[in-house]
Amino acid sequence: NPTLEETLKRYRRGCESIGSEASEAPRAQPGLRLIHSLWRPALPADVSHRNLRVSTTPLYNVPMTRSVIRVIGRVLGSAVALLCHTWAILALHFGPFDHAWVRYGLAAGYVVIVVLLMAKARRRILASLLAFAAVCGWWTTIEPSKEVSYPPAFSRLTWAESDGDQVTVHDVRNFHYRTETDFDARYEDRAYRMDEVQSVDLFVAYWDGYENVAHTFLSFGFSDGRYLCVSIEARREKNEAYAPLTGIFKQYELIYVWCDEGDIVQLRSNHRKEDVYLYRTTCSPAESRLLMKAMLDETTRLRERPVFYNTVTRSCTSSIVRHVNEVLPRKIPWWRRRLMNGYDDRRAYDHGWLANDLPFDELKRRARIGERARASADDADFSERIRQGG
Repeated sequence: NPTLEETLKRYRRGCESIGSEASEAPRAQPGLRLIHSLWRPALPADVSHRNLRVSTTPLYNVPMTRSVIRVIGRVLGSAVALLCHTWAILALHFGPFDHAWVRYGLAAGYVVIVVLLMAKARRRILASLLAFAAVCGWWTTIEPSKEVSYPPAFSRLTWAESDGDQVTVHDVRNFHYRTETDFDARYEDRAYRMDEVQSVDLFVAYWDGYENVAHTFLSFGFSDGRYLCVSIEARREKNEAYAPLTGIFKQYELIYVWCDEGDIVQLRSNHRKEDVYLYRTTCSPAESRLLMKAMLDETTRLRERPVFYNTVTRSCTSSIVRHVNEVLPRKIPWWRRRLMNGYDDRRAYDHGWLANDLPFDELKRRARIGERARASADDADFSERIRQGG
């Protein structure tokens, strides 16, 4: 077959040509060796490479493969080291030091130490990670401080006492707001029966026009028409502002704020002008009771042993999901509970935690309660009014 013979001749010439070029290529030109190790000309379907007696470099070049693996390993190691050092610098910058110059000095000193280790040590990346390990060791010793002054909204930690189905919740917040900064501070002790818990509702509050970030909190409904909210927040000190980045670096304590709906909903909707949505969940009365009990138990533990808030692992959303996963048979995946919690309502809808007898867009339109909350601000039946039409 003339066509087949011509194809075989071209194949042999190509292999011999590339083989000679690769053998003469210096080590400083790894690209040619890599191409040669992977290149193999195409043959007709009825011709096998095994039947051709041509001296070529094997398809799998062991030395070259090891070099590629080493390069990939160094790139990945450098990326991991960069992330570790970035975290360490930020941890020192946001550390619990009274003076700013101390924080800046420690962060700059860390950079200098890492640069020296990278320049002098034989195993540069490994040596630099020793500095990171030292910062991690110091980080684990940081504990919440008890000598801190908090604003009235965070001045008290709620706790609960149980006697069978009877539970007394101490220091329930029930402020009366005229403006966000002008209010009458009131904390109350309230008694509830756990066997009267009938439902749990989800609130989602957006601020400053953001759609991908929001604050989420829950409200437990009782058979006598009362509602009790729990909002998991960063316990900020006086004159301290919240920022998501600083929330990763032990800047705030975690606090479970148990409060009246008239307090938290009106504060966010009427005075902070946040866009608030109210959704009814599919939790049964039994599941609602288990969820409320789990969150009350955690609240009491935090009063005895405080922990730090964390934007990723201990935020409003991640904490709620952790409690929900303890109660409901269907677990919410880890990756869905961390960031971009402005889409929590859609995720809860898709996951079956919200009533889904309506399309989501229509459900969200009905769940918006801003106008209802402002219209019924001084009504005794505030909780009932904001649920009308939803």
